[in-house]
Amino acid sequence: MARNREKVSVSGMFLLLLVIANAVILSVGLTVNERWYWALCLSVPLLLAAILHMVLEKQDV
Repeated sequence: MARNREKVSVSGMFLLLLVIANAVILSVGLTVNERWYWALCLSVPLLLAAILHMVLEKQDV
């Protein structure tokens, strides 16, 4: 059986998870309850930190 030899970035997976979480928070805040927007106070800085980490990680190579 062939193995997948491509490297997968853990920070890229985390970034994807944060983007999906932000999309869910925005959609739930818009459709269900506006109190969900407070969760963006935590998720947006995490998203920005993950993006910054990805940029700095690319520059090291």
